[in-house]
Amino acid sequence: EAMEIMFQKELIKEQTANVIFGRSLFHESDQSYIGGCCETAGLFHRALEHYTELADIIRCIAHTDQIPAEFIVSYVGEISKQKEPKYGYECLRVLSRCKNNVRLCTDIVNSWAGKVLDRREIIHIFGENKMIEAVYLHLKSIASTLEE
Repeated sequence: EAMEIMFQKELIKEQTANVIFGRSLFHESDQSYIGGCCETAGLFHRALEHYTELADIIRCIAHTDQIPAEFIVSYVGEISKQKEPKYGYECLRVLSRCKNNVRLCTDIVNSWAGKVLDRREIIHIFGENKMIEAVYLHLKSIASTLEE
């Protein structure tokens, strides 16, 4: 228990967390616990690296102001491939609820649509959340590739 308390306190320092995770000291059985500690410390991208349950992932990915955009774009596609597309769609659904995430959602879609995510489902999700600008930007991206 003393080790757990020390671990939680050390995670608050992001440099320390990077060293700890860089050494791959944890086992599969620790993933949920480690994810929770990272989330508590505000290290949301680290939490996402450890979480496997959709509810945990959805809760963390909403913190777009604290997670690098490149990480989120890559993560959504990878989790869709590793788990199932449902994970990517649910992440996109949460992200598209915030109008500030238009560019992020468009980047995700442009990177993964047609590969692991279905364009019709993506457009449906954007429609649910009235994110018309993201639909426009995605269709514009498709049109520009057709012109080339």
